Amino acid sequence: DKLFEQGVSFDEQHADWMIANKYRLPQAWHNVARTIDLLLIFPTEYPAVPPVGFYLKEDIPLKVNAHLYRRAYHEACDDPLTQGWIWYCVYVNPGGWQPAPVQRFGDWRKGDNLWTYF
Repeated sequence: DKLFEQGVSFDEQHADWMIANKYRLPQAWHNVARTIDLLLIFPTEYPAVPPVGFYLKEDIPLKVNAHLYRRAYHEACDDPLTQGWIWYCVYVNPGGWQPAPVQRFGDWRKGDNLWTYF
């Protein structure tokens, strides 16, 4: 099974964001939806620091999980909240994000990256 049913869309001009189109949700969410568009905003310091949460379309019920908010916390970007998205809190504690320096092909697998974030 693929996590990314319909690929990804991304900011080709500034590389500030990406959308996982029809991202496959975990089994625990299947009573609400099986797939959903999922928006990530990259911090200016990425990949040295991880994204702060992610965004789901606002039509998903807030009661699904206590981590869904109509505002952003932990200095997450709040721009998507005015464009039909709600924020899902995923906060990586300081020191918990350990990206690998990439010097050779495959080095990205040795540390944290978007794959480990998803």
